[in-house]
Amino acid sequence: MEITFQRDDILPSLASLAKISSERAVIPILSHLFIRSGSFGTELFANNATVQVGIHTEDMATEEGTITVPAGKFHDIFRALRKNSEVTIKEMDRIILIRSGKSKFELPTLPAQDYPFLDWKVSEMGTCDAPSFLQALQTASVSMGVNDVQAFMNGVSVEISGESIRFVATDRHRLSLAEIPFSPTEENDIHYQGILPRKAVLEIAHLFSGEGDMKISAGPVAMQFIKGGTNVICKLIDSKYPDIRKIIPNYSNHFTVGMEDRKETF
Repeated sequence: MEITFQRDDILPSLASLAKISSERAVIPILSHLFIRSGSFGTELFANNATVQVGIHTEDMATEEGTITVPAGKFHDIFRALRKNSEVTIKEMDRIILIRSGKSKFELPTLPAQDYPFLDWKVSEMGTCDAPSFLQALQTASVSMGVNDVQAFMNGVSVEISGESIRFVATDRHRLSLAEIPFSPTEENDIHYQGILPRKAVLEIAHLFSGEGDMKISAGPVAMQFIKGGTNVICKLIDSKYPDIRKIIPNYSNHFTVGMEDRKETF
Protein backbone atom coordinates (compact mmCIF):
# COMPACT_ATOMS: atom_id res chain seq x y z
CA MET A 1 0.00 0.00 0.00
CA GLU A 2 1.23 3.49 -0.84
CA ILE A 3 -0.31 6.80 0.30
CA THR A 4 0.69 10.37 -0.55
CA PHE A 5 0.00 13.07 2.06
CA GLN A 6 0.26 16.84 1.89
CA ARG A 7 2.45 17.54 4.92
CA ASP A 8 0.79 20.80 6.05
CA ASP A 9 -2.74 19.42 5.63
CA ILE A 10 -2.22 16.29 7.72
CA LEU A 11 0.19 17.62 10.40
CA PRO A 12 -2.48 19.09 12.77
CA SER A 13 -4.40 15.81 12.66
CA LEU A 14 -1.26 13.80 13.40
CA ALA A 15 -0.54 16.01 16.41
CA SER A 16 -4.01 15.29 17.84
CA LEU A 17 -3.81 11.57 17.13
CA ALA A 18 -0.32 11.24 18.60
CA LYS A 19 -1.60 12.89 21.76
CA ILE A 20 -4.34 10.26 22.08
CA SER A 21 -1.98 7.32 21.56
CA SER A 22 0.15 6.52 24.56
CA GLU A 23 3.82 5.57 24.31
CA ARG A 24 3.34 3.72 27.63
CA ALA A 25 0.27 1.81 26.52
CA VAL A 26 -0.24 -1.56 28.22
CA ILE A 27 -1.07 -2.96 24.78
CA PRO A 28 1.86 -2.01 22.49
CA ILE A 29 -0.34 -1.54 19.43
CA LEU A 30 -2.24 1.30 21.17
CA SER A 31 0.90 3.41 20.76
CA HIS A 32 0.33 3.09 16.99
CA LEU A 33 -1.96 4.81 14.53
CA PHE A 34 -4.24 2.66 12.41
CA ILE A 35 -4.39 3.88 8.78
CA ARG A 36 -6.99 2.64 6.30
CA SER A 37 -7.12 3.79 2.68
CA GLY A 38 -9.10 3.20 -0.50
CA SER A 39 -11.30 4.96 -3.05
CA PHE A 40 -12.98 6.86 -0.18
CA GLY A 41 -9.69 8.54 0.76
CA THR A 42 -7.68 7.83 3.90
CA GLU A 43 -8.77 7.35 7.52
CA LEU A 44 -6.49 7.55 10.55
CA PHE A 45 -7.45 6.22 13.99
CA ALA A 46 -5.99 6.43 17.48
CA ASN A 47 -7.34 5.23 20.81
CA ASN A 48 -6.20 4.84 24.40
CA ALA A 49 -8.87 2.32 25.48
CA THR A 50 -11.21 5.09 26.71
CA VAL A 51 -11.23 7.61 23.82
CA GLN A 52 -11.05 6.78 20.12
CA VAL A 53 -10.53 9.41 17.41
CA GLY A 54 -10.96 8.88 13.69
CA ILE A 55 -10.01 11.49 11.08
CA HIS A 56 -10.91 11.25 7.38
CA THR A 57 -8.74 12.94 4.75
CA GLU A 58 -8.89 13.19 0.96
CA ASP A 59 -5.32 11.90 0.60
CA MET A 60 -5.41 9.03 -1.87
CA ALA A 61 -3.67 5.66 -1.98
CA THR A 62 -2.61 3.63 -5.01
CA GLU A 63 -4.47 0.63 -3.57
CA GLU A 64 -6.76 -0.28 -0.68
CA GLY A 65 -5.15 -1.49 2.51
CA THR A 66 -4.52 -1.05 6.23
CA ILE A 67 -1.32 -0.43 8.20
CA THR A 68 -0.21 0.69 11.66
CA VAL A 69 2.63 3.13 12.46
CA PRO A 70 4.15 4.33 15.76
CA ALA A 71 2.14 7.48 16.47
CA GLY A 72 4.75 9.64 18.21
CA LYS A 73 7.61 8.92 15.80
CA PHE A 74 5.32 9.27 12.77
CA HIS A 75 4.24 12.73 13.94
CA ASP A 76 7.82 13.76 14.75
CA ILE A 77 8.95 12.87 11.21
CA PHE A 78 6.19 14.91 9.57
CA ARG A 79 6.89 17.85 11.89
CA ALA A 80 10.58 17.83 10.91
CA LEU A 81 9.91 17.83 7.16
CA ARG A 82 9.90 20.96 5.00
CA LYS A 83 6.70 23.02 4.85
CA ASN A 84 4.40 22.47 1.85
CA SER A 85 6.16 19.21 1.07
CA GLU A 86 4.58 16.04 -0.29
CA VAL A 87 5.09 12.89 1.80
CA THR A 88 4.70 9.31 0.57
CA ILE A 89 4.41 6.31 2.88
CA LYS A 90 4.71 2.74 1.66
CA GLU A 91 4.46 -0.61 3.42
CA MET A 92 7.34 -2.98 2.75
CA ASP A 93 7.48 -6.28 4.67
CA ARG A 94 6.66 -5.05 8.20
CA ILE A 95 8.45 -1.77 7.55
CA ILE A 96 6.88 1.60 6.72
CA LEU A 97 9.01 3.61 4.29
CA ILE A 98 8.47 7.41 4.49
CA ARG A 99 9.84 9.59 1.67
CA SER A 100 9.76 13.33 1.06
CA GLY A 101 12.17 14.93 -1.38
CA LYS A 102 15.63 13.62 -0.48
CA SER A 103 14.53 12.58 3.02
CA LYS A 104 13.89 8.92 3.76
CA PHE A 105 12.78 7.21 6.99
CA GLU A 106 11.83 3.70 8.04
CA LEU A 107 9.51 2.74 10.91
CA PRO A 108 8.51 -0.72 12.20
CA THR A 109 4.87 -1.72 11.97
CA LEU A 110 2.55 -4.14 13.81
CA PRO A 111 -0.18 -6.30 12.21
CA ALA A 112 -3.14 -4.07 11.36
CA GLN A 113 -5.59 -6.90 12.04
CA ASP A 114 -4.58 -6.81 15.73
CA TYR A 115 -5.68 -3.18 16.22
CA PRO A 116 -8.34 -3.11 19.00
CA PHE A 117 -11.13 -0.77 17.88
CA LEU A 118 -13.53 0.44 20.58
CA ASP A 119 -16.84 -1.22 19.70
CA TRP A 120 -19.41 0.39 21.97
CA LYS A 121 -23.07 0.41 20.94
CA VAL A 122 -24.43 3.91 20.29
CA SER A 123 -27.58 5.23 18.60
CA GLU A 124 -27.95 8.56 16.81
CA MET A 125 -29.63 11.15 19.02
CA GLY A 126 -29.61 14.27 16.84
CA THR A 127 -27.60 17.38 16.03
CA CYS A 128 -26.75 20.79 17.44
CA ASP A 129 -24.75 23.83 16.36
CA ALA A 130 -21.07 22.89 16.75
CA PRO A 131 -19.73 26.31 17.93
CA SER A 132 -22.54 26.52 20.50
CA PHE A 133 -21.81 22.96 21.62
CA LEU A 134 -18.11 23.67 22.12
CA GLN A 135 -18.80 26.97 23.92
CA ALA A 136 -21.28 25.30 26.29
CA LEU A 137 -18.92 22.38 26.96
CA GLN A 138 -16.07 24.79 27.70
CA THR A 139 -18.30 26.84 30.01
CA ALA A 140 -19.22 23.77 32.05
CA SER A 141 -15.74 22.24 32.04
CA VAL A 142 -14.35 25.14 34.08
CA SER A 143 -15.93 23.55 37.16
CA MET A 144 -14.81 19.94 36.60
CA GLY A 145 -13.17 18.23 39.54
CA VAL A 146 -9.69 16.70 39.44
CA ASN A 147 -9.19 13.24 41.00
CA ASP A 148 -12.21 13.68 43.26
CA VAL A 149 -13.27 10.62 45.26
CA GLN A 150 -16.77 11.07 43.79
CA ALA A 151 -16.26 9.84 40.22
CA PHE A 152 -19.07 11.91 38.69
CA MET A 153 -17.33 15.14 39.69
CA ASN A 154 -14.36 14.39 37.43
CA GLY A 155 -16.28 15.15 34.27
CA VAL A 156 -19.18 16.97 32.62
CA SER A 157 -22.77 15.75 32.70
CA VAL A 158 -24.41 15.85 29.26
CA GLU A 159 -28.20 15.71 29.47
CA ILE A 160 -30.39 15.58 26.36
CA SER A 161 -34.02 16.35 27.00
CA GLY A 162 -36.39 17.00 24.12
CA GLU A 163 -35.06 19.94 22.12
CA SER A 164 -32.31 21.02 24.49
CA ILE A 165 -28.94 19.73 25.65
CA ARG A 166 -27.54 20.69 29.04
CA PHE A 167 -23.94 20.60 30.31
CA VAL A 168 -23.22 20.59 34.06
CA ALA A 169 -20.03 20.28 36.12
CA THR A 170 -19.05 20.94 39.73
CA ASP A 171 -16.00 20.52 41.96
CA ARG A 172 -17.93 21.06 45.24
CA HIS A 173 -16.89 24.73 45.40
CA ARG A 174 -18.52 25.98 42.20
CA LEU A 175 -21.04 24.77 39.67
CA SER A 176 -21.29 25.59 35.95
CA LEU A 177 -24.34 25.01 33.75
CA ALA A 178 -24.90 25.74 30.07
CA GLU A 179 -27.87 24.84 27.87
CA ILE A 180 -28.26 25.04 24.08
CA PRO A 181 -30.91 24.02 21.50
CA PHE A 182 -30.87 20.46 20.18
CA SER A 183 -32.51 18.90 17.12
CA PRO A 184 -33.47 15.27 17.90
CA THR A 185 -33.36 12.71 15.11
CA GLU A 186 -36.78 11.32 15.98
CA GLU A 187 -39.96 13.12 16.91
CA ASN A 188 -40.22 11.13 20.13
CA ASP A 189 -39.20 13.00 23.26
CA ILE A 190 -35.59 12.01 24.03
CA HIS A 191 -34.24 11.79 27.58
CA TYR A 192 -30.61 10.81 28.04
CA GLN A 193 -27.81 11.56 30.48
CA GLY A 194 -24.14 10.58 30.43
CA ILE A 195 -20.99 11.85 32.14
CA LEU A 196 -18.00 12.64 29.92
CA PRO A 197 -14.67 12.10 31.75
CA ARG A 198 -12.25 14.99 32.07
CA LYS A 199 -9.79 13.64 29.47
CA ALA A 200 -12.55 13.17 26.89
CA VAL A 201 -13.85 16.71 27.46
CA LEU A 202 -10.39 18.19 26.91
CA GLU A 203 -9.82 16.13 23.76
CA ILE A 204 -13.20 17.08 22.26
CA ALA A 205 -12.52 20.77 22.90
CA HIS A 206 -9.13 20.42 21.21
CA LEU A 207 -10.21 18.37 18.20
CA PHE A 208 -13.30 20.21 16.97
CA SER A 209 -13.52 23.74 15.59
CA GLY A 210 -15.29 25.82 12.95
CA GLU A 211 -18.88 26.23 11.84
CA GLY A 212 -21.33 23.43 11.12
CA ASP A 213 -23.41 20.85 12.95
CA MET A 214 -22.30 18.39 15.60
CA LYS A 215 -23.93 14.96 15.27
CA ILE A 216 -24.35 13.21 18.62
CA SER A 217 -24.92 9.51 19.22
CA ALA A 218 -25.11 7.83 22.60
CA GLY A 219 -25.44 4.48 24.33
CA PRO A 220 -25.30 2.94 27.80
CA VAL A 221 -21.52 3.26 28.18
CA ALA A 222 -20.34 5.70 25.49
CA MET A 223 -21.07 8.86 23.49
CA GLN A 224 -20.00 9.67 19.95
CA PHE A 225 -19.46 13.08 18.35
CA ILE A 226 -19.07 13.61 14.58
CA LYS A 227 -18.33 16.82 12.70
CA GLY A 228 -16.94 16.89 9.20
CA GLY A 229 -14.21 14.28 8.90
CA THR A 230 -13.59 13.99 12.65
CA ASN A 231 -15.20 11.22 14.71
CA VAL A 232 -14.75 10.89 18.49
CA ILE A 233 -16.19 8.12 20.65
CA CYS A 234 -15.51 8.03 24.37
CA LYS A 235 -16.36 5.87 27.36
CA LEU A 236 -18.59 7.48 29.99
CA ILE A 237 -18.01 7.64 33.73
CA ASP A 238 -19.97 4.80 35.33
CA SER A 239 -21.94 6.91 37.79
CA LYS A 240 -25.17 8.87 38.10
CA TYR A 241 -25.12 12.65 38.22
CA PRO A 242 -27.29 14.20 40.97
CA ASP A 243 -30.23 16.44 40.08
CA ILE A 244 -28.57 19.85 40.36
CA ARG A 245 -31.89 21.68 39.91
CA LYS A 246 -32.58 20.96 43.57
CA ILE A 247 -29.55 22.96 44.72
CA ILE A 248 -29.70 25.97 42.36
CA PRO A 249 -31.48 28.89 44.10
CA ASN A 250 -34.45 30.37 42.26
CA TYR A 251 -33.35 34.01 42.22
CA SER A 252 -36.01 36.57 41.40
CA ASN A 253 -33.61 39.38 40.47
CA HIS A 254 -31.37 39.22 37.38
CA PHE A 255 -29.08 41.66 35.61
CA THR A 256 -27.16 41.61 32.33
CA VAL A 257 -23.65 42.92 31.69
CA GLY A 258 -22.41 43.49 28.13
CA MET A 259 -19.22 41.71 27.11
CA GLU A 260 -17.43 44.92 26.12
CA ASP A 261 -18.42 46.60 29.39
CA ARG A 262 -17.14 43.62 31.34
CA LYS A 263 -13.76 43.72 29.58
CA GLU A 264 -13.30 47.40 30.37
CA THR A 265 -14.29 46.89 34.00
CA PHE A 266 -12.03 43.94 34.69
